[in-house]
Amino acid sequence: MTLATESMVLCSGSLRTTRLEERVEAAAAAGFTGMSLYYDDYADATQRGWTDEGLRRLFADHGLTVAEFDGAMRWLPGDERGPSLESFVGAAAAIGARSVTVIEVGGRRPDRDLAMDDVVGAYARVCDLALPSGLLAHLEYFPFSGIDDLRTAHRIHRLAGRPNSGVLVDTWHHLRGPDAGRLDLDVPGSEIVAVQVSDIAAVRSADVAAETMHGRLLPGHGHGDVLGLVRAIRATGSVAPIGIEVYSDELHALDPFEAARRCARSLRELLDGSR
Repeated sequence: MTLATESMVLCSGSLRTTRLEERVEAAAAAGFTGMSLYYDDYADATQRGWTDEGLRRLFADHGLTVAEFDGAMRWLPGDERGPSLESFVGAAAAIGARSVTVIEVGGRRPDRDLAMDDVVGAYARVCDLALPSGLLAHLEYFPFSGIDDLRTAHRIHRLAGRPNSGVLVDTWHHLRGPDAGRLDLDVPGSEIVAVQVSDIAAVRSADVAAETMHGRLLPGHGHGDVLGLVRAIRATGSVAPIGIEVYSDELHALDPFEAARRCARSLRELLDGSR
């Protein structure tokens, strides 16, 4: 499934307190053309009687493409959270997603807690399983993960050497993590295959894991150079679609249609400024 560079993508976590059907309606009403989806969203919908065909029709009827398929899965040796790799990739393929997000959620670092060869081999297996369905796979790094910076994610991607592989840059994680918002991205643009945007508060929380799930800000409403970072990503030659992912208690307290409108307005302003 393809998404144009200037597609408007709403990441599912921005409306996390709503059911999938209402989230789809709100995204379409706000002018989004794509939406990411969590495995848990998919599992909840299918448990309530939705079929894969019905979900594909739901998105198509609202003019939406499924972007990233997100969430924890058991892809590394010793993983205990999330569905199996096969279930995760199978679900993404069944609903016609563009890509699957690969994350390390236990804080186990390659070359310290896990052998790098084991991590690379496990990631290559994700890519190989995704390839026949036309799915991309991308590693997402974040501050409290064992894969916590762009350099590490990119190294694993490069060592895996798979044609459907890349990295996902989430601006919140890039600003809050070890990269500290650096703009000299020494990664070829073709290898940045997904981007998610949100902004940071002025003061870093003592609990960064809680902050990322409750205290993100709309791009341009915080204290990070989100626009500069998006311009730097585009300067690498990346044509990845950009999604907005704002985990925010303030945003989630709003009517979902109003929350989606605010996300759309903020993303449009960011895209306009990055051209």
